[in-house]
Amino acid sequence: MMAEVLPQEVPDFLVHKKMIVRGDFVVIGNNVVSKYATKPYSGNEKNDVVPVKYVDIDHDPTTFSSSSAVLNIPNGSGRIVYAGLFWTGIYEYSIGVKRRHNNRYVYKEKEGRGEGFDKVKFKMPGSNYININGTILMNQTDKPGKPYLCYADVTEIINSSKTYKGNYTIANVTATQGYVLGGSSAGWLLFVVYEHPEESLKEINAYSCFEVVNATQKKIPLGNLYTPNQSEKKAKLVLAALEGDKNIKTDKVGVGYGKTKTLNVLGSENRPKDNYFNSTITFNGRHYKERTPKSHNTMGFDLATTYIFNEDESLGEKEDISLVLKSRRDKLFLFFTAIRTEIPETDPETIDTVEHAKHLVKEMDSFPSDVDSLLKKVEVHSIAMQKVKIRQSADIPGIEPGYYLITNVYSDKYYAEVWLSYLVKEGYQPGSFINPHNGWTYVYLNRKDTMYQTQEFLVSLREKNAFKDVWIMKVNL
Repeated sequence: MMAEVLPQEVPDFLVHKKMIVRGDFVVIGNNVVSKYATKPYSGNEKNDVVPVKYVDIDHDPTTFSSSSAVLNIPNGSGRIVYAGLFWTGIYEYSIGVKRRHNNRYVYKEKEGRGEGFDKVKFKMPGSNYININGTILMNQTDKPGKPYLCYADVTEIINSSKTYKGNYTIANVTATQGYVLGGSSAGWLLFVVYEHPEESLKEINAYSCFEVVNATQKKIPLGNLYTPNQSEKKAKLVLAALEGDKNIKTDKVGVGYGKTKTLNVLGSENRPKDNYFNSTITFNGRHYKERTPKSHNTMGFDLATTYIFNEDESLGEKEDISLVLKSRRDKLFLFFTAIRTEIPETDPETIDTVEHAKHLVKEMDSFPSDVDSLLKKVEVHSIAMQKVKIRQSADIPGIEPGYYLITNVYSDKYYAEVWLSYLVKEGYQPGSFINPHNGWTYVYLNRKDTMYQTQEFLVSLREKNAFKDVWIMKVNL
């Protein structure tokens, strides 16, 4: 264990999802550029030495790239609570070449960058391809390699299928072929949260962005969570990154614990402590082989799922947990991470949530009588905002004009009612409205006539360390 003062926080890593569920998560994925189109690659060459081509294993003439992986979920599991599909790639141009000039190599464009990288094809077990139009989360055209990150919520698609366990294939993920300075890399991941009646209650926090990992040590807060001790190993962490080379060392990842100011550096047989991001796909330190192709060198696409614990056995209570990353030689991009921790059934916050659920069940006949079923479906969706600003403006019929302080947005009003009840119990006077443009329910803490008044209220909340993720919506103005 290495003790040190933790570095400054990364300001722009976004909360993607926050969930409380009686169940767990699983993540699968694969790379889509390699030295070979169909067979696995396990060499040790640097990324920019290999003239990469698209992986394409589906024998379908309508796709130009494709790879697959198997989703395994325990028998007896219930519905899929959430499924998010992410795809990413280095996309400096479509095809690049390498030329020798004055005793050095020069990388040049042969075919320019195209459009449509936000569209992929998605195939579930025993079905045909479905066209997916994603949301572009990041498109860094001003950075070397011009990396991008796209996302689609596929929860309803998976829940509507006959079976969600089995082989998933993702096609038409776009990246640079041939040569590019630093090397090309690309891949996809499917993050799935499921219910299971025999599982313990868990909190799952997922984050997405595009954070450059370089020689400047960086800290990404994961939340105030229960600290697992070494004997329990009840926390699970997933990390996904782009551009990590197989043989370029000096990139490290640690889990920081706020109370003791200590850092546990992650590592395993297949992920050395001084080369954690090394072009591999692993689960708990072992190569994940249930995918096609099952390359040991995924050409810069890293996906790791591991269990974490605090080496201090005296802990085992709530504290601030964070990721700490640094890479002196191998620059890379962390684009997704998630952490799962168990919640004690005796936790006061859990008891409070159960009481809120009971209260709602008594008042609303449409809610299920099974309180535990209600509890495990409570989902908190929020986006971390570091600056006070207006994120949306809209015309909403039937509500008063003004500046609304939004805490959460829900596609299901059922969850909105749970959150409203919690806010009332905490002493607030919240309200909600349905946005007719998307059908979602917006929950707000208050409404003010001016932006300045809203900012003042928001600052007072943050001084109390409350509601860091709220944002302002201008309505009917």
